[in-house]
Amino acid sequence: MRKCYELRDYLPVYAGALAFVGVLVIAAHFTIDRIAGEQKTAARLIEMAGTQRMLSQRAARLTLEYVTTSDIAQRGSVREMIDEAHAEMRATHLTLTQGNLSLGIPVAALDAIDEIYFGEPHLLDQRVRLFMYDIREILGKTWDADLENSVYVKSIIQESRQALLASLDDATDQFMTNSMARVEKLRTMMKIMHGIVIAAIICIGVFVFTPLFRRVVRQSESLADAAHTDTLTGGPNRRGFMMSGASEFSRALRHGAALSVMVLDIDHFKNINDSLGHAAGDQVIRSLAETCMHTLRQSDTFGRLGGEEFGILLPETHLEEALQVAEKLRELLANTPVSREGAEIRYTVSIGVAERMASDESLEALLGRADIRMFAAKNAGRNRVISCEGEIAAHTPKSMTDALPFDRPLLNH
Repeated sequence: MRKCYELRDYLPVYAGALAFVGVLVIAAHFTIDRIAGEQKTAARLIEMAGTQRMLSQRAARLTLEYVTTSDIAQRGSVREMIDEAHAEMRATHLTLTQGNLSLGIPVAALDAIDEIYFGEPHLLDQRVRLFMYDIREILGKTWDADLENSVYVKSIIQESRQALLASLDDATDQFMTNSMARVEKLRTMMKIMHGIVIAAIICIGVFVFTPLFRRVVRQSESLADAAHTDTLTGGPNRRGFMMSGASEFSRALRHGAALSVMVLDIDHFKNINDSLGHAAGDQVIRSLAETCMHTLRQSDTFGRLGGEEFGILLPETHLEEALQVAEKLRELLANTPVSREGAEIRYTVSIGVAERMASDESLEALLGRADIRMFAAKNAGRNRVISCEGEIAAHTPKSMTDALPFDRPLLNH
């Protein structure tokens, strides 16, 4: 006689299946939360690596200013800023190499990161320590006019331009690569669990796992965007600007199209920070970015290159048209004061403009000419636009120290 199964006979199977799926759901939830936490840590690491790069440039610029400044009071002020940059750079370096549990940052134990910090050819840990040591050695010496020719100054300049800068960029890229690898690992795990849950009950697979999976994908996409976005202005940072610029340069080269660039620098920005505070300086930077992005065409690209320096890409634009845009921006910014605590902060910019030439092999060459012209605009009295070689010759620096700001990665004007 066949047994007649009642509802209570299926209850253990149903409960067991539901419990099994429930365990999978709980396990997936904790797995996703854990990887989401790791991605937040990765975002902090990427931000800190970028900060370390900016600090190295700031420390080098301030050190050079320290050894070339004869005014005792100004030298004391510069030294305080060097000490702050040195301390922050040291703390950031220790966090990146040794971790900081209070910040939720573990020791970066992956082989690829260790290879950059402790292996050949980067030896980034050693380079950073030697860089900070050279700075302390300079500050520990009695100041004289020949101090700028010391081996420590030359070492700092060379490292900040070449090996140290390149290694810090490689470290930032590797932190990003590690984050993307964790995302791929998550995708693999989710596919396996997704298949098991669908086999047990399709509804739970559709309404639980898929939304969680999309959450992680959105977070990974936002992480990728954050690596190319300047947090202060909301526009592209140097990395994002250079990526867009390289694409536009290749397109212009391929089709023989016009391409112009502008380099802008806020005049006397240090005075704004010193007299009104860094919050006021940040407000000026945000106002400049908003004005430029609102004024430029949708096809143009605006980005913050570092500190108070900005770049603008103008596709399909010849030098004469770019000069008109630059003059319009210069005048607009000079007449757009920043309101703060009932007062107005007025500022101006110096702009260098350059158009792509047939001899240009890269975007860097084009930006280099625009940067030189921007510096010439500052030498000519600031709050102006320079776009031709004749104007540059009329305002050529007279010393090696004055010429150093031509190198954009080393100094912010």
